[in-house]
Amino acid sequence: MVEHSGVARATSNDMSQDAGSTSGVFRVGVQNDGRQATVAPSGELDLATVRQLDEELQAVARAGCEVLVLDLSGLTFIDSSGVRLVANWTQRSKDDGFDFALTRG
Repeated sequence: MVEHSGVARATSNDMSQDAGSTSGVFRVGVQNDGRQATVAPSGELDLATVRQLDEELQAVARAGCEVLVLDLSGLTFIDSSGVRLVANWTQRSKDDGFDFALTRG
């Protein structure tokens, strides 16, 4: 479930199982109370899905919040592209003046 400015929607990415892809279904849930937003991906965070998560994080940041929490507890796998995304958002929060926190998976 994704909520931006009081509007809720669900997002998912049903990735086909082809040679070299084991992503399966990837979903991103968002809860945003205006002050704090929690973005909760589930499934495998890898090169095939990292863009979807980044787009959701960007949408939440544009909507404005003081605290952005990335809840990693629903992930079954994270590759180096996912780790890089976390590092980039850590830096972005410092540059843009909001708090960024992780919930362990």
